[in-house]
Amino acid sequence: MSEMKKITIFFIFLSLLMVATAIPMPYPVYGKVTILDKAYEGIDVKITNKATNEVITVNTDKEGFYTFDLGNLQQEYTSRDVIRIEVSDRDVKEFIVGTAGGHREDFDIKDKEAVVKIYSVPTTVKVLVAALIVGFIWLVIYWIKRDKARGKKMLDTFGKKVTSKKK
Repeated sequence: MSEMKKITIFFIFLSLLMVATAIPMPYPVYGKVTILDKAYEGIDVKITNKATNEVITVNTDKEGFYTFDLGNLQQEYTSRDVIRIEVSDRDVKEFIVGTAGGHREDFDIKDKEAVVKIYSVPTTVKVLVAALIVGFIWLVIYWIKRDKARGKKMLDTFGKKVTSKKK
C-alpha cells in the first residue's frame, strides 16, 4: 500500500472516531406518574445528573407519561452517573446509569400533601389574578359613572341607543 493511501485511511479513521465520540449515545429515561391512581398532563418531572449537577425538567403527557434522553444533556453523561428523578419533594428516586438500554421509573403518588404541593397555585399568582379582576371591575364601574355623569348616549344590550338619566 502506498504511503498516500495509508495517510488517507488514517485520516478517514480519525474523522470517524471523532464523529463517533462527539455524538452521545441515546439513553432514554421514561416512566408514568399517577396521583391517587389517576394520570394527569403537565406534571413537572425534574431529572438531575448528580455528577454534573445539570437539571432538566420535562412534563407528563395526557396519559401521565414522561420521557427524556440523557443523550440530550448539555454535559455528556457516563455510565455510573447517578440520576435523580423528582416529582415532588417527597417523591424522589435515583438510579445509576448502566451500559445498555434506558431506564423506566414510575411514580404512584398517594401522599395528599405532595398532591397539594404539586397542584397548588402560588399565592402570588392568586393575589395577582384577584387584583386584575378587582381592577377590571373598578374600570367598568368608572366608565359607566363617567358616561352617566356626561349624559352620553349608551347602547343597551340589544344595540338600541338609550340616554342615561340624570338625577
